[in-house]
Amino acid sequence: RGANRIAGTAVSAAFVVSLAVGALMFIFASQVAYGIGLRDQAHEFGVQYLQIMTVTISLQGVALTGMACLRGAGDTFRPMLVTAVVAIVNMVVSVLFTFGWLGAPAWGLRGTAFGTMLAYLVGGGATLVLMMGGWSELRLRWHHLRIIPHNFVRLLRIGMPSWAEGMLLWVGQVLIVIFVISRNDADLGVTGATMAAHNAVIRIESLAFLPGFGFGIACSSLVGRYLGARRPDYAQRAAKLSTRCAVGTMTLLALPMVLMPKWLLGLMVDSVPVVAAGAVPMILAGLAQPGFALSIIKGSGLKGAGETIWPMIATGGGMLFVRIPAVILGIWVCSRMDLRGAGLTVVWIAIFADLNFRGLVNWYAWRRGQWQKKKV
Repeated sequence: RGANRIAGTAVSAAFVVSLAVGALMFIFASQVAYGIGLRDQAHEFGVQYLQIMTVTISLQGVALTGMACLRGAGDTFRPMLVTAVVAIVNMVVSVLFTFGWLGAPAWGLRGTAFGTMLAYLVGGGATLVLMMGGWSELRLRWHHLRIIPHNFVRLLRIGMPSWAEGMLLWVGQVLIVIFVISRNDADLGVTGATMAAHNAVIRIESLAFLPGFGFGIACSSLVGRYLGARRPDYAQRAAKLSTRCAVGTMTLLALPMVLMPKWLLGLMVDSVPVVAAGAVPMILAGLAQPGFALSIIKGSGLKGAGETIWPMIATGGGMLFVRIPAVILGIWVCSRMDLRGAGLTVVWIAIFADLNFRGLVNWYAWRRGQWQKKKV
């Protein structure tokens, strides 16, 4: 009963907050697009996309929160199905309405936004159906969707540090990209090459770290459930096994990134300047995976226990005291030594240091063992 009330409060609160954020993004779409650097036609397209997409973004909040509740209850299969359905709806509808296939109107970029909007609608609706259908240990009723104040306060106490963690990470990443990309493109003499290389490295890197996030979800769910059953020894065992699986898998998948970076990049992009700009960052991304795996698993285990302060400290500290200072120092060194076109390498050196710092902080917090006594 308590789990159902918490899940209902979480889903309803996510809907309300996402509705408010969506309304603000719709009203201030022009300012948002301008603030992230879109100009001229790109600005016009950005405003169109935001204003269409935000119509159902509140249901995206429902889907994300509801699927997290299901995973916490030990059901990771049905959230995967919802995600697959959302991806298929987004892909099919976007293609049909962007290019006007099968008799659909050709709306261009607005068709892509319409596909995203409809996918959010389907995702939120499907998640609610699963939570209210009783296929997992959660079974919501309409009265569970009432926001209960003291449950909402508990959710905020756990969730706010994770929100702050996400915001710090996002802001830091955006600032670094804005600060470095245009400067590095000017050094290379090829507009867009740095961003293309950066995106290609991240996409290839995701093949290594996405399995780690899967083990992280498993670790978080098992740690929470074992602590609820008053078996911290089982929680320790689950975290240890998750760590071994994540570190081993991510390290193995990172080997090609270290040994054949240009070949991997060549599969992603057909551009000599982009491949050249991304080669060293690709190696650094591969070398960072063991530390990243430690950060993911130990951070997930802490969150499963309700300890969200330490993961926030790890991410915020890494961003504010490692990644950003390392980028500033690296750019200064490059300018003094006249090392042109090294900006992206500097960024990935900073990312490498940051991910390992996060891994060490989360590992230290886990080793302290205070998470076993956390009251949520």
